[in-house]
Amino acid sequence: MLLVGLTGNIGSGINIVAASDNTIGGTSAEDRNVIAGNGRDGITLFDVANDNQILGNAIGTDVTGKLGLGNTGNGVSIFVSSANNTIGGDNAGAGNLILANGSSGHGVMHSPAIGRLVAELIAGAQTSIDITPLRPSRFVENDAISSPTLL
Repeated sequence: MLLVGLTGNIGSGINIVAASDNTIGGTSAEDRNVIAGNGRDGITLFDVANDNQILGNAIGTDVTGKLGLGNTGNGVSIFVSSANNTIGGDNAGAGNLILANGSSGHGVMHSPAIGRLVAELIAGAQTSIDITPLRPSRFVENDAISSPTLL
């Protein structure tokens, strides 16, 4: 297992630039990475980085998923010039645990919604969406969120 960024890199933890057919992580415990505490994104794919796979990693957390070690930016960012990349999968061990990152978990920007929710919480108002599934205690309760959609 590779530990990337636990002491905090200034930039992203892993950058794939103009390179294709790479795999970050894997489905076995030995292949997985902890990618956390970086000054930018955990993983960034750009400049025609095509057909890459990101499998089985802990991104923005420790290997247990109980400690938030967020990257300042996204957990995973894939820029427009890159295509046919896979984040996670249906096979055992292929899913990534993406948690506690600064902007969003996977580069699909949620900033407007986050801003609205933070404003509602600060004002003590009812939140516009139910945020109960995002409670920190869900990990202790063994009630992690499972996404039915693969990016």
